[in-house]
Amino acid sequence: MTFFDQIYERLFPSKQAEGVVMQELIKRKDSYLEDYNRWKNSYKKTDMVQAVADSYRLKLDRMVGEPDVHILNTSLSNGFAISYHEHLGVTEFKFLFDWLAEKVQQLNYKKANADITITEKKDFVETKEKYYFKPRQLKNETEELRQYFGNILIEHIVIDKRPSYIKLTANTYSDRQYQKPDSFELLAKYLFENT
Repeated sequence: MTFFDQIYERLFPSKQAEGVVMQELIKRKDSYLEDYNRWKNSYKKTDMVQAVADSYRLKLDRMVGEPDVHILNTSLSNGFAISYHEHLGVTEFKFLFDWLAEKVQQLNYKKANADITITEKKDFVETKEKYYFKPRQLKNETEELRQYFGNILIEHIVIDKRPSYIKLTANTYSDRQYQKPDSFELLAKYLFENT
C-alpha cells in the first residue's frame, strides 16, 4: 500500500471503525427522577422485584423463571444477571437498575463511579450504564479490613437502543489484609426481601 493509499484509508475507512463513541457520567433529568420516585413507591416496583426474586430462587434450583435470571458463582465473584423481557417495560427496567444501585448505597457502601459508555461494535451499538460501589472502611491498622460483599458493580446493557440485561456482581478480595466476605446470599436476601 502506497503512502497516499494509507492516508486515503485513514481519511475514508472502508469498514466501520469500532470503539467508544461517548463516555460520560450518569445524569438523570428531573422528570425521570419524578417518574422513578413514583415507580419506587408503586405496586409495579414491588411486582417487578418479586418476579426477579422468584426467578432468582428458581435459578438456584436450576429452573427458569420470567424474567430469566442467570447466576454467577465463582471463588471471587458472585452475582446475577436479569434478562430483559418486554412485559417489564423499557423505562421500568432502567428504574430497576437505579433501584438496585440505591439499595446497595443504603448499605455501608460508597459510589466510586457512575458512568455511561456508548461503544460502536462491528454489528451493533452497545450502551452500558454502570454503577461501581466500594465498601466504606474505618482506618484501623491493627485489624483486617471488612470487605462486606466486596466491590459491587451494577451494569445496564442496551444493544441497538433495546434493553438487553442488568448485571450485578460482587467481587471479593482474597488478600490477607481483608476479612472473609459476607455471603452473597445475604446481599440477595437484602435486595429481594426488603423491598
